[in-house]
Amino acid sequence: MSQFGYLALETALQRIGSLYSPAQAHGEMFGLVCGGQTELKSWVTQSLTDQSTKFELDEQDRLFFEDLMAFVLDDLQAGDLGFELMLPDDEQALQLRVEALAVWCQGFVFGFGISYPLQGNRTASLTVQESLQDITAIGQAGYDSDGEDEESAYVDLVEYVRAAVQCVYDECGYSSTKIPKAGQRTLN
Repeated sequence: MSQFGYLALETALQRIGSLYSPAQAHGEMFGLVCGGQTELKSWVTQSLTDQSTKFELDEQDRLFFEDLMAFVLDDLQAGDLGFELMLPDDEQALQLRVEALAVWCQGFVFGFGISYPLQGNRTASLTVQESLQDITAIGQAGYDSDGEDEESAYVDLVEYVRAAVQCVYDECGYSSTKIPKAGQRTLN
């Protein structure tokens, strides 16, 4: 996912005038996919940009976001926890990384919340409900101090979120949904 790193997404978001952080946008995209939504255009124009102005993605940004959505879907469909949450690098201060993890989780819960109800009267299992509650709680995480124990706790939280997200996708996402590869896509 090198072409889709934190800084690349931050740059793309700035180009389209979004106030979203890379973590929030990435989390929301994962939430949408886990809830069964892979339609990109309405998400970009309704969530990422100022809704008070008419907005169209240029070709570069359209391809970037389509490819990112395809990578998110492919990673989740693989089912092997091979995906990473888009968070600041480990060289960044722990406080910044904890805050970004919280924002990623908030984005995920929001994305799932707006997409899953569109799938009808499906009720999530108790395991998925607990995973969503945990992700919501992590989204409220704060930061107290630096230390080896805190760093280890952060790593554990990131790994737990990845496993919880995969659990949610495995039950609620549509594994048969496939986004075509670059050059074969169109926005709906």
